[in-house]
Amino acid sequence: MAKSFRILILLLIAVVCAVWSPWNYWNFSITRLFGIEPPPEIGGLQVTSLAGEVEVFVDGISQGKAVAEQAPLIIPAVEPGERQITLKRASTVIGAYWEFNRLVKFESGVDVIISYELGPSQDFSEGHVIFATKSADKFEGVKLNLDSPVAGAAVFLDDVEIGQTPLRAKSISIDKQHTIKVVAEGYETQEFKLLPEDQTNRDKISGFDLNVTVDLFLQPITVR
Repeated sequence: MAKSFRILILLLIAVVCAVWSPWNYWNFSITRLFGIEPPPEIGGLQVTSLAGEVEVFVDGISQGKAVAEQAPLIIPAVEPGERQITLKRASTVIGAYWEFNRLVKFESGVDVIISYELGPSQDFSEGHVIFATKSADKFEGVKLNLDSPVAGAAVFLDDVEIGQTPLRAKSISIDKQHTIKVVAEGYETQEFKLLPEDQTNRDKISGFDLNVTVDLFLQPITVR
């Protein structure tokens, strides 16, 4: 009898809650009730070393090492906003390699891609950085902005020249993965893939500005 009475009371409480639910008006969260904050919207970082072993820092904090000819180092949780990215190549000689330092903007749900070879100086290093930023305009596909310290370098999209550096707001379709090639006299040509391999991930950046910075390797002058 007592058990039946308790069940009846619980049913009455459930009916009352269905009509008047205080958590519809309060800032209520079952995770906060137990002292657990929900995770913030985050982005990610993928770093590929094109030569040697490279330690990766985000805002001065080491995130691990990327090693040449291995899978990229993936940092899955980077809070949105501008972050200082530093790459240091492992060496027993102090100052043997140039140190990469760049302020990069992270967006929630979108990865920043860095592929780099650190040489003895910036001129003799090469690589690229790709990051997406939300656009104020509404459009399908992405708009490509491509910069390089080498002004006037020719930019090819799938082997078709589309302009020179600096390239601004070039509309790019997202129906497939593209190949970018940057060519300049006196520098090593750089070629790499643009956009994710699968369509689902490409759709995520529709309506974004795609910002690419390409550093070219200076060809040494041969003295005879």
